Amino acid sequence: MGKTNYFKLSLFLLLLCNFIFNQALAAQKDKKAASGNSTQPAYSYQKYQDKIVSMELEYKSLKKAYEELNQKYNELKYQNGQLSWKIKELGQWNRQLHKGYGPGIWLISDSENPEFKYKSQSDKVEEIIKDLNVVFRGKKYPQVIFKKMDNNTAVLSLDKPGSLTKKMGATGTAYYLKEILYTVTSAKEVDCIYLDIPGGDSTQVKKTCR
Repeated sequence: MGKTNYFKLSLFLLLLCNFIFNQALAAQKDKKAASGNSTQPAYSYQKYQDKIVSMELEYKSLKKAYEELNQKYNELKYQNGQLSWKIKELGQWNRQLHKGYGPGIWLISDSENPEFKYKSQSDKVEEIIKDLNVVFRGKKYPQVIFKKMDNNTAVLSLDKPGSLTKKMGATGTAYYLKEILYTVTSAKEVDCIYLDIPGGDSTQVKKTCR
């Protein structure tokens, strides 16, 4: 059970115990008051018994609600596990498909997803980036600068650093970064990119992997 759900369960049980304790305390006070009142002993005793019955019914109702919530939680936990497994499987399939095209240029299609456009003449990262920059020049996008390889990560920069969202908008920036990611990681030795952008904003994720 996650920490958040454990906390919620503990809080629920604490509130339940506090409720029962307060009800018992109130009932005890009523009992003491009834014992000191000789004029209406039968009425006070009946009131005390009614309070106990009411508490028992409330407890059973809360217990049932807890059991239903716990069952629902377990069902959702199972469904979440199944979805996580499917997402992981689809991610692996997507990466294999992406690498299967070989080095080339990927651009955002009309369906708003990256689409393989054409194969690069070289499998070297620098040459693939040059091909991508030809496309970017036509769109008047910032040019991508290759700096170095750090293990399986290509360290990149831009010729016009700054806030991309101010220049291209949030959606345009997301598409632009996806085109860089898919194109550069089409090289066999590259799995991630690191964008070293001075003066960038918080919407620009520096390291992204496929």
